[in-house]
Amino acid sequence: MDIDKTGMINAEELKQAILNNKEINISESEIMSIINEVDYFGNQKINYSEFIVATINLDEFLNENKLLALFNQFDTDGSGIITTANIVTAMNKIGH
Repeated sequence: MDIDKTGMINAEELKQAILNNKEINISESEIMSIINEVDYFGNQKINYSEFIVATINLDEFLNENKLLALFNQFDTDGSGIITTANIVTAMNKIGH
């Protein structure tokens, strides 16, 4: 879909991809509605992260074990809460 190879899908590229698929019948206003829902940054384009977030099935991707593991990565002192200091410590561990 990323015809101009910018790493983002703009409204025209999405519209062309949909129009080229004869099995999809959708109006231009519906296309813009999709972009507005997915476009977190408000630049009328869909970047890779926004595309992944919009297409991922959260019920399959996130489960209790994965959420707990993620929480534990940030709860660096094992207190059961995540503080600003915990976030700093966690980010320093991964080199950010």
